Amino acid sequence: MVQQALITPEWRCAKGIELRLSSRLFGRSAGQYASLNLGLHVDDVPETVQQNRARVARELPAQPLWLDQVHGDHVVEVGAPTFSHKSLQPPVADASFTRQVGVVLAIMVADCLPIVLASCDGKEIAVVHAGWRGLANGILERVVDKFNSTELQAWLGPAIGPCHYEVDHKVRDAFQNDQGFLKGRDSQHWMLDLCEQARSQLLVQGVSSVTASGICTACDDRFYSHREMSPTGRFGIFLWKTN
Repeated sequence: MVQQALITPEWRCAKGIELRLSSRLFGRSAGQYASLNLGLHVDDVPETVQQNRARVARELPAQPLWLDQVHGDHVVEVGAPTFSHKSLQPPVADASFTRQVGVVLAIMVADCLPIVLASCDGKEIAVVHAGWRGLANGILERVVDKFNSTELQAWLGPAIGPCHYEVDHKVRDAFQNDQGFLKGRDSQHWMLDLCEQARSQLLVQGVSSVTASGICTACDDRFYSHREMSPTGRFGIFLWKTN
């Protein structure tokens, strides 16, 4: 029996929307990248990464739309006049949005927070790579602005939890609120809960239904964690519309 590389998370998403998640299992990468590394930018063997990506693609309805993620706040809209499916290079962006059926949106993470957004009628979807820089710079507001619908739901995937994520003033001062910042080892450090910060921003944007996976990537060895082992690989989140 062939093992499935992709996981279906427990999320009651809108009808006609499919969500999948990869782990670090059932791939070909070795060493610190073992085994299903999907990142081409982390010094793993490129041919092996492409084999891993092909392994994942076999369980999806189409090739994923990979992004060149730069910890920024740009959102690419698949189907917009400025978007080209024929481009040989992945779009430079940290979020993607579409209304098109069969387009598989994808992001890669290894501690940063993966966020999935969907309209409750199932017509619009988006995925977001949300590290602290993206959250501080308003990427969630930019993504929500793409939606015509005001009835949205969100899923927060595996990310580093506040049990392992210590930050200093550089990070703390980048935010306008205290949400998710917990007491650290001294007055100059905090433990940051990325999920709580994201949840608070989504509520401000009118997203009232927010479901979190509750998985810390530094605690759960099924997933890559950049803070626990660097360099390391990346796992993926995949979202698409079926109708």
